[in-house]
This record gives sequence, C-alpha cells and structure tokens, in this order.
Amino acid sequence: MQNDDNEPDGLPSPQDSSTSSPGNRRLASGAGRTYIRLAGNDETHKASTPARQPASTRNLVHTRIHATMCVNFTPTPPTVLPGHFHTPDPLGDWKDEVWQDYLAPIIIHDESGRRQALLASYGMVPKQKIPPGTKPFSTMNARSETVDSKRSYRTAWLKGYRCLVPMTAFFEPCYESGKAERMRIGMADGAPFAVAGLWRPWKAENGAYTFSFTQLTINADQHALMRRMHRPDDEKRSLVIVPEADYDLWLNCADPAQARGYLRDFPADRMLAVAPDRQQQPLFGA
Repeated sequence: MQNDDNEPDGLPSPQDSSTSSPGNRRLASGAGRTYIRLAGNDETHKASTPARQPASTRNLVHTRIHATMCVNFTPTPPTVLPGHFHTPDPLGDWKDEVWQDYLAPIIIHDESGRRQALLASYGMVPKQKIPPGTKPFSTMNARSETVDSKRSYRTAWLKGYRCLVPMTAFFEPCYESGKAERMRIGMADGAPFAVAGLWRPWKAENGAYTFSFTQLTINADQHALMRRMHRPDDEKRSLVIVPEADYDLWLNCADPAQARGYLRDFPADRMLAVAPDRQQQPLFGA
C-alpha cells in the first residue's frame, strides 16, 4: 500500500451536486452526502475498462513497488458478489486482479440505507484527472491518520462518502527470506471479505457520472501477521478489514469521529498469507 504524503495542491475536489444525469441515473443529496440512484436496466454506470498492462510493465511495477507497498488486489467475482454481500449486480465487468485505474466493484448505501454496488476506478484521483503539469502521485490508499486533511480525501471523509471494497485477497511483499516475496493475504477460511474505503463521483461535461475509490490504511506495527510484511525498516501498514457485522454501520456512519472507531486491526488468527508463486508453508497471524 502506498500513502499520499506527497499529494500536491490544486487537485479537484468531489462534487456536491443534486443535478440529474442522463437516463435514470441521478445524484440525490441527503444528510450531507451524495447518493446514486440507478433505476431500471437501461443506462448504467458501466465505464470502459483500462487496458491491461503488458507483462513486462507489470513486472516492472512489482520491482518498483516492493520498495514501498503493494498496490493490487483480487475483487470478489461477479458470480459471488451479489449473493455474499447482498447487493444488486453492479452491471459491469472487472478484471480478476486489479491495479491502479482498473475498475472494481465497491458497495455504498443509497438514500434509503440499502446496499448498492457500483463499478469504480481504483485510486481516488484517476490518472486522467490529475491536472496537466502535476507530478504523478498515488491515491490508491489513504492513511487514516491524515485522511481528514489531505485534499484528495477530506471532503469524502467529512461528508460520509464511505464504501466497502469487496475482495478475496490483497498482496503485500514479505522480506523474511531475505528478498521480496509477493504474499497473497486473505481470510483463513477462504471467504470473501470487505475493506473500508472512501469513494467519490466525477461529473463529465455531458452530465454522466463515473466513480473512483481509495482504501483506508492503519498502522500495523503490532499486528501479528501484517507486521511481517514490507521491508524490515519500513513502517508496517494494513488495509482495514471490516467485520461483516459492521458493514452497514460503517456505510451509514455520518460522524467522522465515530467513523474512526471502525478503523482497527482485524484478528490475525482469522487471516492467512501465502506465496502464490511457489509452494510454501502459509503464514498464519497467530
């Protein structure tokens, strides 16, 4: 996971709008938040999928990100998402493995407090939204300690644009062998799970909306499993895995101070890390 400490000034902020968009898709404001309504099966929020990186590029990305934190995950498959997370189908396609600017499903609450699934771009500020002349930066992960002050996240955090990012695993580098090994981290029982995130809408000139999201991270220096990831001298970080019983509480939490109470360690003994590229004894958190 990467942080946003080098975020530049002059970035676009989320729109707070109640204007209508084409077809049956519109934004409706309520309780200080913006919700998406999708009616019927005609116009949907499906967007074009970014081109998959060539293998040589993906390998280069791996080489570079091992020096910081890992930046990809495997979303919950479309055949599993609606039934497991009790949401409507997001009506779109996504890759088996997601990287920056790839589309992936997220779960939000609509204005009636019901779960709604959207397809959104991974990274709060997509590359195409970064102003010309601005040095590229990453918004795939937001540090919980600074989420209320960083321009890319603060409006979403303060106005309650909270989401769940459903997945089956995420990836982190482990250096216990003396070199970086890519570890696949998920639930010990193999079940899908959800990570705490923030999302935002982007309104195009034609009135249509697209969406983007970021994943929240916390310090993991004391976490039995996640402290084993990353370089020995790096600060240990972890995504925030939300217990199933807290899904709707997190999504419906309008108070930023109260929302911080959900940003806590997930029990390490319920997690499992394995090296997908070779046979190896799994790493249990406990």
